[in-house]
Amino acid sequence: MADLSHYLICSDYDGTFSDRGEVSPADAEAVRAFQRDGGHFTIASGRSPDFLWTKRESFIPNAPIISINGTMINDPGDMSVLKEYTLDDEAEEAVRWIWANTPTQVIALHGADREGHWFKRPGLEVPFPHPLESADIDAIIASVPRPWYKVIFVQSAETTPTVMRLCLEKWGGRYEFDRSWPMGLELHQKGSGKGACLSFIREWMGDPDLTIIGAGDYENDISLVRDADIGYAVGNATDEVKAAADRVTVRNTENAIAAIIRDIREMAERGDRR
Repeated sequence: MADLSHYLICSDYDGTFSDRGEVSPADAEAVRAFQRDGGHFTIASGRSPDFLWTKRESFIPNAPIISINGTMINDPGDMSVLKEYTLDDEAEEAVRWIWANTPTQVIALHGADREGHWFKRPGLEVPFPHPLESADIDAIIASVPRPWYKVIFVQSAETTPTVMRLCLEKWGGRYEFDRSWPMGLELHQKGSGKGACLSFIREWMGDPDLTIIGAGDYENDISLVRDADIGYAVGNATDEVKAAADRVTVRNTENAIAAIIRDIREMAERGDRR
């Protein structure tokens, strides 16, 4: 049996490891077998650490977890914070500017309670799965406890590229912006993000021979697949993610993580960690 102890898979959750929030039995069993043979598995997600904790019946990470879109790194044992990237005080000005100068319809702030607080423009009906509270921008900013980790701006898929362009022109020198789904644009502190967290995880693992495999499907996963030793795009990934990746595997609905683990086993048998 090949030694898998020098491999770490860091996978996006939605659209990569899961389909509509559920992990397939085949992927879950492949991860457990990978871990039994010495491998390390964890998640890099835009989700909150508390949400990811509820999924432990499907998988139990054995390496630090990247949550809130790469603004927090959590201990795999108890979800305590190992490292965090919080927004600076000027983020309030950026939020006010984006709200006033772009067609954004919904805003979500992730604050000190590690959960998203969702609001919509007053008087505007927006179909959205989260509970939405109508409030003016002052009430929004005052209601969410500091520090903030990230801010999500939601608008139509057609206008999201325009909002992205405006945000980068005005605030790109100070903050990171990336899309996590067609209508969702996220703002977080410069130097944070899924890929930025990998160097901390590598140091935390303490293995100089560690090979990190990053897997993702959407634009907020680009840094993850780019900065990993080996980056995988799943078959349903956007063209931008596929271009950033070293390899493209099957769709998430076809047990993509199990397919990646088969590749890793073949690499390990050849003695190849790159």
